[in-house]
Amino acid sequence: VYGFVYWIATFLGYILYLLWAFIPESVLSNLGVHYYPSKYWAVAIPVYLIVCIMFGLVVYFCINLIITEPLESFNTFKDQYSQEADHSFGYLPESIPPLEDIPIGVVNEILY
Repeated sequence: VYGFVYWIATFLGYILYLLWAFIPESVLSNLGVHYYPSKYWAVAIPVYLIVCIMFGLVVYFCINLIITEPLESFNTFKDQYSQEADHSFGYLPESIPPLEDIPIGVVNEILY
């Protein structure tokens, strides 16, 4: 129910915004509407919103680059969530092996 009311309110607000933006001031004054914001804001508000969204995306990207570990850091290979291989259990050949991290030594042996 609340989502529908919000959708209707948003739709009506958008219609009012478009009417305010495109109806000339003389028609608005003839209808008895005398106090409304300047038409400048009809263009400025969407532009400000788009610029803020683009700025937010750039800041988000930059923050992610700042907090990323360098490639030579040991933390890129192993952290507190790494799972060591546990081969002490006997698994059936047709079973799915458990999820585990491959040690960097094994990766280097295979690649180099």
